[in-house]
Amino acid sequence: MGLTRRNTIVLLAVLVAGAGIIGATGAFTSVEADRTVTVATAGDGSANLGLAVNDTKFDGINDTGEEGANSETIMSVDLENINDNATTTFDGAIDVSNNGNQDVTLTVDNNSMTGVEFEVDNQDLGSGDTVQVDVVVDTTQEVDTSGTVTFNAST
Repeated sequence: MGLTRRNTIVLLAVLVAGAGIIGATGAFTSVEADRTVTVATAGDGSANLGLAVNDTKFDGINDTGEEGANSETIMSVDLENINDNATTTFDGAIDVSNNGNQDVTLTVDNNSMTGVEFEVDNQDLGSGDTVQVDVVVDTTQEVDTSGTVTFNAST
């Protein structure tokens, strides 16, 4: 058998295929593995982002003393002590503390409430810093406090 053009092409194809098998990357397309993950929660006082109501300072903003399903603090706004047809501001009603070891930026999302706003002047919290959140209640409109407020800390 002589080295013809056809035999040379077949020989090269065999060599390339063999090199592909020998030099394969070992990559795979899927893996299935069982792992155990444990998640623990902490109450707001000792969590990375601590929340505390200054209820000794203000009558009307209260920490109910209850904890929700995820150990969150449940707060309430008592509308009986707020003027009708007025905007009432509780300066520094809530303390938010960065108990973690990273600097964070704090944002407050309370889109599900009407007539109640949570305002933060300084949104940057270093590790160990505390910032006060103002609560503004506007009774010139219908007030609905049945929603939730989310305090977000992002790095």
